[in-house]
Amino acid sequence: MDPLFHRSHFPFAGCRHVRCCFSPIGVNKLLIRKVNVAISPTVLPVVAATLIDDGGRVLLQKRPENRMHGGLWEFPGGKVEPCEKAADALARELEEELGITLDPGAIAPVGFADAPLEPRNLILLLYACTAWEGAPHPREEGAAIGWFAPATVAELDLAPADRQLLPALIRFLAAGA
Repeated sequence: MDPLFHRSHFPFAGCRHVRCCFSPIGVNKLLIRKVNVAISPTVLPVVAATLIDDGGRVLLQKRPENRMHGGLWEFPGGKVEPCEKAADALARELEEELGITLDPGAIAPVGFADAPLEPRNLILLLYACTAWEGAPHPREEGAAIGWFAPATVAELDLAPADRQLLPALIRFLAAGA
């Protein structure tokens, strides 16, 4: 078993946990059920969205130069707070970062990636969204956004965990999302 998904990484009482979250298949169930994600000393859960416009383009955000992975493109999102539902965290983060309103019930799971991020391991849960209110715009100084055809995203300088998500995104879009 991959130690990243071991039950010892989800020790916090007070959060609803799902036994299925201990395997990659289980993480997909975790995405679908939109249950609370526990915060652990060894795992950092992060949610991200791929906003898809009417033309099939996806929105990416360029990180400010003064931040970790500065200047790299990523799917917008952020950290899940202790015992916060992943879908609620995504709606909160997109409002904070892009100034848009997202209905947490109007998202679909795309995939997940994991990456070392000392002193923890990052688990990045990617969701797709085709409906939101407001015009996305970067709210952090030095950040930028861009709309890209899915075929061109691989050519961008992407943050490492976001690059891992490209195959899942391509499969999701090919399935007619």
